[in-house]
Amino acid sequence: DGKSITTKLIYEILKDSKFKVITNSGLDNSFEGVLGFLLVNSFIYSKRKDEVAVIEVAEPDLHRFLEKINPKIFWILI
Repeated sequence: DGKSITTKLIYEILKDSKFKVITNSGLDNSFEGVLGFLLVNSFIYSKRKDEVAVIEVAEPDLHRFLEKINPKIFWILI
């Protein structure tokens, strides 16, 4: 499918361009896994003020994710 590698590549490009960026690439991409990742990183990086989060979400959980998180910009890779 290429979604995981695309997530990782986008993360690397943004990081190399000096954006403050986090990613869940290679981690649990279920609804609970993504929310847990974001919660943990909000505490760990609260002083860092990340500008971008490159998140891979499992297709069945996308609707639930977007109900809870309101991103300014997002891409959907199917």
